[in-house]
Amino acid sequence: RERKKKKYEENPSYKERELNRSAQWRKKNPEKVKNILRNYREKNKRKIRSTQKLYRKNNPEKTSVYANNRRAKERGVAHRFSKTDWEFCLRFFQFSCAYCKKPAYKNRLHMDHFIPLSDPKCPGTIPSNIIPACFKCNMSKQAKNPFLWINEKFGEKWSDYIISNINFFFHLCQNKN
Repeated sequence: RERKKKKYEENPSYKERELNRSAQWRKKNPEKVKNILRNYREKNKRKIRSTQKLYRKNNPEKTSVYANNRRAKERGVAHRFSKTDWEFCLRFFQFSCAYCKKPAYKNRLHMDHFIPLSDPKCPGTIPSNIIPACFKCNMSKQAKNPFLWINEKFGEKWSDYIISNINFFFHLCQNKN
């Protein structure tokens, strides 16, 4: 390994040739590559799990974006939501719950599908359907109709304000893209 590393440093074209040779071998031997990877995963389950756990801990937003996009893809709806979209969303709602306005002080905000994924009218995991919600609001809303739930939880006066604020955000998202 050290010898190869030294060769790489001394001769950049050697590294390029080796990488090309390796890529060609993988292309010609997909079954062998599959077996090698399977064996590696079986032998290193704990190491892989701990690496994945550490990544999820250090990158909660990326993990959440990925999970929401995957769920949308499984349901066959649009799934084009990025970490940049989430950051824009958080800034718009001032790092607070879009419903109750509680700041994300100690708890992380959830990426809530305003129109739930389980609803046939759900547009998917797209910027104009994702808003930040605190744990309490997200768990209370679940897959309910968002307009009825907001009206029940916050009353008519506040529900108009909350819904108009969310609609304004969705309007910005649609014009942004």
